[in-house]
Amino acid sequence: HEVMSDPDLQKCADLQESACAVICLVATNSTELRGKFGAAGCIQLVLRVAKLHESAELQVISCNALRALSLDTADAQSLLVESGGIDYALSAMKENAGEFRVQVAGCTLMQLLASKEDDVEIRRRLVANGALEATLHAMEVHEDNHEVLLVALLLVSTLCCDGPEPRERGLKGEGLRRVLLALRSEIADSDTAERGCQLFDSYAADSIACRTQLLAEGCDAVPFVATCSIQHPKRIEMQFYICSFILKLASDAPESRKRTGELGGVAAVIDAMRAS
Repeated sequence: HEVMSDPDLQKCADLQESACAVICLVATNSTELRGKFGAAGCIQLVLRVAKLHESAELQVISCNALRALSLDTADAQSLLVESGGIDYALSAMKENAGEFRVQVAGCTLMQLLASKEDDVEIRRRLVANGALEATLHAMEVHEDNHEVLLVALLLVSTLCCDGPEPRERGLKGEGLRRVLLALRSEIADSDTAERGCQLFDSYAADSIACRTQLLAEGCDAVPFVATCSIQHPKRIEMQFYICSFILKLASDAPESRKRTGELGGVAAVIDAMRAS
């Protein structure tokens, strides 16, 4: 495309946007046509087109089209990963950091790849390629955008489900602060709040250093779960995570138990008991 004039290149971009939009629409609504698109090499084609044009609109449509093409088969998702889909999504998010729709589309595409429970390898590749850092950055840049925060929090919790290493990478330092700020903003959403409580419960189990971080001055984790206990009394699974989290925090030393109580941990446990 280096020899094309600017008007011709723009026309080409408009055409590709329209074509990707059609693929997205049709593939979303038809399993049969998803298979036909896949057999025709549409995943590789959409990736190629998306990399040729800088339009944020095209990046949104391309991410959505790739997600639609990969909806219901592990083979299609594996093909997307092997064809560079992870790197593409991360690049689109980086190059369009201020465009909230690109952040939503990129996170949503990666969430599809990460969400298969037994496919640990894809989640490891996402983490290794920088998906956590990109998602946390999106949460920081778009801290007041409900849509970005919801999909970003879902992706962070999914990527952190496999053990201490991804949790340390995502929650150490500024990561924990960003996650807590986002969770505070979206605490009314019961699914998001529950995932937050589960994430902190898992993180508290990882090490004394993690529990120390969660009890440190300025960390809002215990007050957050205490508020969740009050706002979502009917979510029994959430109440379990809250009690488990508080128990872990209080397990290390008398100072830890005192600090947990001061931050509202005891009240959270009592609220959970009343709720159940």
